[in-house]
Amino acid sequence: YSGELGYEIHVAPEHAERLWDALVELGRDGGLGPYGLGATALLSIEKGLLGPNDFYPGSTPLELGLEWTVAVAKGDFNGRSELSRRQDAGLLTRLVGFEVDDYFVQAAPGMRLFRGARPVGVVTHKNLYGPSIAKNLGRCWVESAFANVGEQLEIEFLGDRKAVTLSSFRHYDPDNKRMRN
Repeated sequence: YSGELGYEIHVAPEHAERLWDALVELGRDGGLGPYGLGATALLSIEKGLLGPNDFYPGSTPLELGLEWTVAVAKGDFNGRSELSRRQDAGLLTRLVGFEVDDYFVQAAPGMRLFRGARPVGVVTHKNLYGPSIAKNLGRCWVESAFANVGEQLEIEFLGDRKAVTLSSFRHYDPDNKRMRN
């Protein structure tokens, strides 16, 4: 879930506490240790791991930027005709990342993004400060016409409009090179 190379260890409950203590002790010399859900949320937004709010009823891998997960060259499959229809018609929305320059702006899921007076998107993942890349990051659905890296939009925050810049939603190690080394 962190976007880093990791392992799952399954162990009988009666051995879990001893194993936990041993792993914490072994990791201490290398600067490793347990982390909580807050750190997991930060790592997942930096890495671009999707969460429940990033999906909407009827969304497909195309809108989610996950075309690479569909093996269209392998023949027929359930949903293939719908994916082809959407691709041919042009996608209406895209899931993208955004960066907020103002550290104090807190975008929450459901907040709208604007181009002038027109709403063109909605926040799906609140913005969090990504310490690995030193940026304030979030995710949103945006009309395809505006879903361009570098596009400037605005969000309403405390009765004022604040600038956001659209980006990829995969910020840290987007090619997964760290997991392959």
